Amino acid sequence: MLSRIILVAVLGFIASGCNKAPAKPYPLDTCPISGKKLNDHGEPYVFSRNGQEVKLCCEACLEEFDANADKLLKEIVDKSKP
Repeated sequence: MLSRIILVAVLGFIASGCNKAPAKPYPLDTCPISGKKLNDHGEPYVFSRNGQEVKLCCEACLEEFDANADKLLKEIVDKSKP
C-alpha cells in the first residue's frame, strides 16, 4: 500500500511539471541593464522570471536586474506589445 502511495505521489509530481507554459520570448536585442547589444561579447545570460524570458548581456547584470526586477519586467513586457 505504501509503495502505491509513493508511486502516485511521484507520478503526480512529474505530471505537474509537464503542464508549465513556456516563458514568453524575450523581445529585445539589447540588455535591459547595460543597453549593450546581446551576443556582442559572448552568449547572453538567459533565465525566466514570472513567465517572461529575460536575456542579459552577462551574468554580472543579474544583481542589478534583481534589485529592479518588477520595473524591468514591466518595461520588457511593454516593449513586446505591438
